[in-house]
Formats: sequence, structure tokens, C-alpha cells
Amino acid sequence: MHGIYIFDSDAREIKNVAGAVDWTKHGFEVVGSNSDPPTALDEIAVLKPELVIFGTEQPHTRGIEFMKALREAGLDSAFVVLVTWWDIDSIGHLFHSGGFDYLLKPFDKAKAEVLMERFTSKRLKSS
Repeated sequence: MHGIYIFDSDAREIKNVAGAVDWTKHGFEVVGSNSDPPTALDEIAVLKPELVIFGTEQPHTRGIEFMKALREAGLDSAFVVLVTWWDIDSIGHLFHSGGFDYLLKPFDKAKAEVLMERFTSKRLKSS
């Protein structure tokens, strides 16, 4: 199973993402989630999920800065950013910073399933 961690300042969005897809059917497991940036950073460092899904706008940090902090801490996770259509600039920053992909809000189950297939395929090729 591939571990997934979900981070967003909106607990409803975390619940929406976690419950929208049958993650285990696709070989994934939600290993943790949080809406508090410092707690999420600590949990991710311990859990070391293969995939981190996070929102771009957080109360005390921008999502891209969150991703950079995890990279600087040596985490080798793939990062997927949740963006709204008006925050499309974050997608460019995500890819420039080494992110894996993005998903638009509201969360789209079909697109998430395609993303999981791409992630799994890429991980198999790099093994």
C-alpha cells in the first residue's frame, strides 16, 4: 500500500478528499491528515508517506512553502496540490519546486483515480 497524507487548513476539505475515493481499491491508504501546519510537518516527517496531498493556502504558510520545508527535511514524497481555479499560479510553482501533480477543487474523484494510476506507474518504473 502507498501511504497518503492529507493536509489542508479546512478540515471539511480533508474529510472530502479522504472520503471521496476508495483509496485501498487503488493500493493507497490514508495514513494521516491534519489542518495545523506544524503538526502536519511533524506527522509527515514521522510517517513518511509516499504521497502528500495539500491545499495551497494555509493560515500561517503557503502550501508551496510547506512542500519546500518537507523537501529540505529530506522527505522524498510526491506532492499533489489542491488548487482552486483562481489560484492557477500555484500549479507553476508546484512543478518548479518538484511537485508531482495537482487536483482542482472541488475534488474530482475521476481525476484523482487517474492521478493514482500515474503515480503507481511512475513508482514502478523508477524501482
